[in-house]
Amino acid sequence: MEKKGEKFAKKNKALFMETSAKDGKNIEEVFQMLATEILNVFENKQQKKDNININNPHSEKRRSCC
Repeated sequence: MEKKGEKFAKKNKALFMETSAKDGKNIEEVFQMLATEILNVFENKQQKKDNININNPHSEKRRSCC
């Protein structure tokens, strides 16, 4: 049976991991997962900035020599 937190995460396309501060369950793992996802977001944003679409005249300012 799917729990309320898992259902909410799926609906909102969010990450979900059950943790317990009391017994230390998945604490280190959840921080590692979050750090990885944050890095992925920044890398994807940087990659989009670095890409120039030559078919899109608005992808960067046009420069002319004359």
